[in-house]
Amino acid sequence: MADDTKLATALRQAKQTPMFFAFVAKGSTEGVLIVAKKKIPAKEINEAKAESGGKKVFRGRCTYEDGKMVFEMGTEPPGTLAKQLKAVINEAAGMMMQVETRVAADLQDEEGEENESVEAGVIPPAPPLQPGTAPQPTPTTPPDPATARVAARLKALEPIVQRVAATKHASATEAKLAFSEAGSLLRSNQADLANKTLNIVEGLVKEALAAGNANAAPTAPTQNDAGATRFAARLKLLAPIVPKAEATGSAFAGQAKAQIAAANKLYIAKQYNEANAALDAAEKLIKQAFAGTAQPSQGFTAALAAWQSAREQVVARLRELAKEVGAEQHPDAAKGEIEIKSVITNLTVAPSALKQVVSLERYLIQDDVVFDVCDLAYDFRTPLLTSLNELKAQLPN
Repeated sequence: MADDTKLATALRQAKQTPMFFAFVAKGSTEGVLIVAKKKIPAKEINEAKAESGGKKVFRGRCTYEDGKMVFEMGTEPPGTLAKQLKAVINEAAGMMMQVETRVAADLQDEEGEENESVEAGVIPPAPPLQPGTAPQPTPTTPPDPATARVAARLKALEPIVQRVAATKHASATEAKLAFSEAGSLLRSNQADLANKTLNIVEGLVKEALAAGNANAAPTAPTQNDAGATRFAARLKLLAPIVPKAEATGSAFAGQAKAQIAAANKLYIAKQYNEANAALDAAEKLIKQAFAGTAQPSQGFTAALAAWQSAREQVVARLRELAKEVGAEQHPDAAKGEIEIKSVITNLTVAPSALKQVVSLERYLIQDDVVFDVCDLAYDFRTPLLTSLNELKAQLPN
C-alpha cells in the first residue's frame, strides 16, 4: 500500500471544507487522485496521466456529507467510479472511506472548457484586447468575512493566552503553541483551519484554568449576562466552603470539587446555564458531605478509578505521539499534532454525571478527529468506551 501523505491530508481537510479534485482513471480499478484547495492545473493532471498511463479525467469538487466523501462533477459519472475512487483512496492514502459520486449543476458549464485545457496540456490564455481597448482594472476583492471573524477571534484570545501562559501548566504551553499556529494558518489564507485551531486553543485554555484551581472564582464577565454574573457570585461564595467539605473526609466532597471544575469550564465556554446547573449539582454534593449521607457506592468509585486509569494510559501515549508528529519535517505535522492534542483535551478527567458520560461516549463514537487519530495511532476508543460503559452502569438514570 502506498503512503500518499499529501492526499490523506487533503482528504481530511475536505471533511471540513469543500476541495477541488482531479482523478485520472486507468481501467476500472486504478488511477491517480489529486485533491487541493484550488482547481487542479492542467500541467499537474497531464503529469498524472503520463505517470499512471491513464487517459480518462474526471474533475470537480469533493465535500463531506453524512459520513461520505461526495465527488461532484459537471457530467454524469459512470456507475463504477465511486467504487474505483474508494479503492484508490484506500490504496494510495491508506484510508477507508465511503464514497459517492454525483452531478453538480454549477459545474456543468466549466466541464467542457476544463477538459479542453487538459487535452491541450496548457491553460488557455485570455483573449487579446481589441485595438484601442483599454485594459480593464483588476476588480478589488472584498474582505473575506470568514477571515475577518478568525482575525477577531485571534485578537480577543491573545491576552487570555498570555495570562494562562503564566500558570506554567502543560496545557497553557500547548495553547500558546496552537495559538501561534492559528496565526500562521490565517496569514497563509487558511481561515477554516485557523478557526478550527482556535477551537483547540480555547479547549486547552479551559483545561489549564481548571487545573490551576477548581475553587478559584473566574474573571468577572466582560459582557452583561445575568447567568454569568450569577455564576461568578455563586462560585465566590462556594470557594471557602469546599475545603471545609473536604475536611469531612466524605467522597461527596471530591465529587463536588470535580463538578465545580466542570462548571468553570462551562463558564469559560460561555455556557452559563449549564455552568449554573453544574453548580447546583456541586451544592447538593456539598450538603451530602456535611450531612454525613451514605458514601457513593464502591462500584461507582471503582468504575471512576478504572476510567481515570484508562484515560491516563491513553493520554500518555497520545502525548508521545503528538511529540513525534510535531517533530516531523512535514508541512502538515503541526496540524496533526494539534488534532491529537484536541482529543486529549476532550477526555474529561472525572465524569461524575450521566450527562457527562453520555457526551463522552458520543464524542468517541462520532467525532471524525477521533477516527483520524485512531488510524494514526491505535484503537484507544475500545478501552475508553468499555470504561465509560462500566461507569454509566453505576450512575442513576
